[in-house]
Amino acid sequence: MKKLLLCALAVFMTASLTVGSEPWIQTYGGGLDSLGHDVLLLEDGGYLVVADTVTQYEPVMIGRLLLLRLDADGEVVWERTYGGDRSCTGQSIRAVEGGGYVIAGTIEPETGSDLDVYLLRVDEDGTELWSRSFGTSRDELGGSLLETADGGYVVVANSVDRDDVVADPGAAGYAGFAGRSNAYIVRTDAEGNEIWSRRYSSEDNVIASGGAIADDGGIVVLTYVLYYPIDDNNVRLFKIAAAGVELWSRTWEEGKASGYDLIATSDGGYLISGARLYPDDPARAKADALLIKVDGDGCELWTTTYGEADQVETAHAVTETSDGQYVSVGSQLPDLYTYRDDIYLVGFDANGTPLWESVTPTVKHNMYEGFFQHPDGSYVIVGSAARSGEAFRVQLVVIDPNGG
Repeated sequence: MKKLLLCALAVFMTASLTVGSEPWIQTYGGGLDSLGHDVLLLEDGGYLVVADTVTQYEPVMIGRLLLLRLDADGEVVWERTYGGDRSCTGQSIRAVEGGGYVIAGTIEPETGSDLDVYLLRVDEDGTELWSRSFGTSRDELGGSLLETADGGYVVVANSVDRDDVVADPGAAGYAGFAGRSNAYIVRTDAEGNEIWSRRYSSEDNVIASGGAIADDGGIVVLTYVLYYPIDDNNVRLFKIAAAGVELWSRTWEEGKASGYDLIATSDGGYLISGARLYPDDPARAKADALLIKVDGDGCELWTTTYGEADQVETAHAVTETSDGQYVSVGSQLPDLYTYRDDIYLVGFDANGTPLWESVTPTVKHNMYEGFFQHPDGSYVIVGSAARSGEAFRVQLVVIDPNGG
């Protein structure tokens, strides 16, 4: 077993208290597949969902960025698609002070076959105001969208060399690309004009999965390193200055660990959510959900793994509640070959002690991405869901674990 690199003692705990109520679930979208990625709560109690919809897979895939405006009851007010005659997708969204929204995603360029990071600005009715694209001769795929103190933006993306084939992306449990990937960061001004962009190259196959703006204006980036075909992943967190220079990095090497989401916490630190398993230990060979809490310098404060020994659990997203506690959302399922998983919510205090869990059975395969606590205390989740043999559809879920 590799040594875990840390700056404080790790603590491992398991949740035991089960609570919950009937969830409110709505699905949207058409085409061959429609995938939900992020959601905003609007002032009138409605929602704005960023998704993408696939209209063609062969001979090449064609998709459209899909923006859904919903009322408070989940009914569609309007929907818009973007990209024109170019295939594009949306991944994350931010509200703009003064009105409107900025969306980060991926677009097919006007010339060439590589993909570029896509930044789109729309008004409150979804009308496009401007769009920008960024990239190199590799494939750059947009991910987390962050807002800087000066009103500009940072996109935490992946740069994939399709000519450097390192993996089979269809392998069970593999969550990477066929080509070698490394983190790619773009910083822009408020109008989407590039200030700088940089690929953080390494010999490893690295997936950038989240980011946060530090109090000093720096950027903290969550990644995980894949060693396919070796059954091993490491979580890696690194910080760069506002100008893009790397300042520090931290790596967690115990077991096979993946990091899926990162948030800045109110105490000046950061919280990572993901999953961890131990392939060589039959008693722990099924993944448990994982939280890692670090301070502002990336030094570990505590680690919590949680879940049932005979189930696979993940923590795909995490949020901080209004009273300073943490809640994760992910999946619980028997194994990676079962095309059905339950919605798995777990609440923790600020020290990582489990307080409650809520397991909502479903008959679908679910993928969760956008997640926040509603002011009424419930939790809003956006992602995608499909029954076996059917197309994916955008899914919006509202769950009140207190039964209110």
